Amino acid sequence: MGEKHFIGGIPKMLGERRLTDKYYSELDSNRFKLKVAKINDFGSDPTKTLNEFTVSDYNLLLCKIDTRNIGLINILEDFGFRIKDGQVTYKYEIPMFDKSLLEYLDDPSVELRFHKKKDIEKS
Repeated sequence: MGEKHFIGGIPKMLGERRLTDKYYSELDSNRFKLKVAKINDFGSDPTKTLNEFTVSDYNLLLCKIDTRNIGLINILEDFGFRIKDGQVTYKYEIPMFDKSLLEYLDDPSVELRFHKKKDIEKS
Protein backbone atom coordinates (compact mmCIF):
# COMPACT_ATOMS: atom_id res chain seq x y z
CA MET A 1 0.00 0.00 0.00
CA GLY A 2 1.17 3.48 -0.79
CA GLU A 3 1.21 6.66 1.23
CA LYS A 4 -2.21 8.12 2.13
CA HIS A 5 -3.05 11.63 0.91
CA PHE A 6 -6.14 13.85 1.03
CA ILE A 7 -6.96 15.87 -2.08
CA GLY A 8 -10.20 17.82 -2.31
CA GLY A 9 -11.59 15.94 0.68
CA ILE A 10 -11.05 12.55 -1.00
CA PRO A 11 -8.36 10.39 0.61
CA LYS A 12 -6.34 8.37 -1.87
CA MET A 13 -3.58 5.79 -1.77
CA LEU A 14 -0.66 6.49 -4.08
CA GLY A 15 0.62 3.61 -6.14
CA GLU A 16 -2.62 1.59 -5.90
CA ARG A 17 -5.46 1.56 -8.44
CA ARG A 18 -8.66 -0.47 -8.30
CA LEU A 19 -11.01 1.78 -10.26
CA THR A 20 -11.74 1.26 -13.92
CA ASP A 21 -11.52 4.19 -16.32
CA LYS A 22 -15.27 4.32 -16.85
CA TYR A 23 -15.49 7.62 -14.94
CA TYR A 24 -12.33 9.20 -16.37
CA SER A 25 -12.91 12.65 -17.92
CA GLU A 26 -10.27 13.44 -20.53
CA LEU A 27 -11.72 16.90 -21.17
CA ASP A 28 -11.62 17.91 -17.49
CA SER A 29 -8.24 16.24 -16.91
CA ASN A 30 -6.75 18.32 -19.71
CA ARG A 31 -8.51 21.45 -18.45
CA PHE A 32 -7.37 21.13 -14.82
CA LYS A 33 -4.05 19.32 -15.45
CA LEU A 34 -5.13 16.70 -12.89
CA LYS A 35 -6.57 13.22 -13.24
CA VAL A 36 -10.31 13.90 -13.07
CA ALA A 37 -13.29 11.57 -12.82
CA LYS A 38 -16.88 12.61 -13.45
CA ILE A 39 -19.80 10.74 -11.92
CA ASN A 40 -23.39 11.72 -12.64
CA ASP A 41 -24.98 8.42 -11.64
CA PHE A 42 -23.87 6.61 -8.49
CA GLY A 43 -26.23 3.69 -8.98
CA SER A 44 -27.60 1.85 -5.97
CA ASP A 45 -24.43 1.94 -3.83
CA PRO A 46 -22.71 5.35 -3.88
CA THR A 47 -20.61 4.47 -0.82
CA LYS A 48 -19.01 1.54 -2.65
CA THR A 49 -18.18 3.72 -5.65
CA LEU A 50 -16.75 6.49 -3.47
CA ASN A 51 -14.70 3.98 -1.46
CA GLU A 52 -13.08 2.85 -4.71
CA PHE A 53 -11.96 6.42 -5.31
CA THR A 54 -10.33 6.64 -1.87
CA VAL A 55 -7.70 4.16 -3.06
CA SER A 56 -7.40 5.40 -6.65
CA ASP A 57 -4.96 7.76 -8.34
CA TYR A 58 -7.64 10.33 -9.20
CA ASN A 59 -7.05 13.88 -7.95
CA LEU A 60 -10.51 15.36 -8.48
CA LEU A 61 -14.02 13.93 -8.61
CA LEU A 62 -16.80 15.99 -10.20
CA CYS A 63 -20.47 15.12 -9.69
CA LYS A 64 -23.77 16.46 -10.94
CA ILE A 65 -26.58 15.38 -8.66
CA ASP A 66 -30.24 16.14 -8.12
CA THR A 67 -30.43 18.49 -5.14
CA ARG A 68 -33.60 16.75 -4.00
CA ASN A 69 -31.53 13.63 -3.25
CA ILE A 70 -30.64 14.60 0.33
CA GLY A 71 -29.42 11.08 1.16
CA LEU A 72 -26.79 11.20 -1.58
CA ILE A 73 -25.78 14.72 -0.57
CA ASN A 74 -25.25 13.49 3.00
CA ILE A 75 -23.10 10.59 1.78
CA LEU A 76 -21.01 12.94 -0.38
CA GLU A 77 -20.56 15.31 2.57
CA ASP A 78 -19.38 12.36 4.69
CA PHE A 79 -16.67 11.82 2.07
CA GLY A 80 -15.60 15.47 2.27
CA PHE A 81 -17.52 16.92 -0.65
CA ARG A 82 -18.73 20.51 -0.61
CA ILE A 83 -21.26 22.09 -2.96
CA LYS A 84 -19.28 24.46 -5.18
CA ASP A 85 -21.87 25.63 -7.67
CA GLY A 86 -25.40 25.06 -8.83
CA GLN A 87 -26.92 24.59 -12.24
CA VAL A 88 -30.50 25.02 -13.30
CA THR A 89 -31.60 22.97 -16.28
CA TYR A 90 -34.62 23.93 -18.31
CA LYS A 91 -36.08 21.22 -20.49
CA TYR A 92 -38.32 21.93 -23.46
CA GLU A 93 -40.05 19.49 -25.77
CA ILE A 94 -38.25 20.17 -29.06
CA PRO A 95 -40.82 18.44 -31.31
CA MET A 96 -43.40 20.93 -30.05
CA PHE A 97 -41.18 23.92 -30.87
CA ASP A 98 -42.35 26.06 -33.78
CA LYS A 99 -39.27 27.18 -35.75
CA SER A 100 -41.30 29.90 -37.43
CA LEU A 101 -41.03 31.81 -34.14
CA LEU A 102 -37.35 32.38 -34.91
CA GLU A 103 -37.58 33.27 -38.59
CA TYR A 104 -36.98 36.90 -37.73
CA LEU A 105 -33.34 36.05 -36.98
CA ASP A 106 -31.23 37.24 -39.90
CA ASP A 107 -27.87 36.72 -38.22
CA PRO A 108 -25.86 34.26 -40.38
CA SER A 109 -24.01 33.04 -37.29
CA VAL A 110 -27.23 31.48 -35.96
CA GLU A 111 -27.84 27.97 -37.22
CA LEU A 112 -31.09 26.16 -36.57
CA ARG A 113 -30.69 22.41 -36.93
CA PHE A 114 -31.56 19.13 -35.30
CA HIS A 115 -29.20 18.04 -32.57
CA LYS A 116 -26.21 15.87 -33.40
CA LYS A 117 -24.87 13.05 -31.30
CA LYS A 118 -21.63 15.02 -30.72
CA ASP A 119 -23.69 17.84 -29.08
CA ILE A 120 -24.41 15.64 -26.08
CA GLU A 121 -21.84 15.83 -23.30
CA LYS A 122 -20.41 12.49 -22.36
CA SER A 123 -20.48 11.84 -18.63
